[in-house]
Amino acid sequence: MPALLGFAAPLSALARTPPRTLAASELAALRAAGLDLFIVSIGFRTAIIPLLAEVDVGAFFPADRVYGQD
Repeated sequence: MPALLGFAAPLSALARTPPRTLAASELAALRAAGLDLFIVSIGFRTAIIPLLAEVDVGAFFPADRVYGQD
């Protein structure tokens, strides 16, 4: 069984899980563990923030925790 961020899951279960759901559940587990999540990128934050919302993970990254060129 592969471990993803310390959580063991059968490979078949991971293969059936939509990527957005998997990402959101892993990010939720990190937040529940008390971690503050940030994004640091050479991209533009004005482009990054809407993309995070589009893939349903924007709630995990408040705008003041997204750093980019602008």
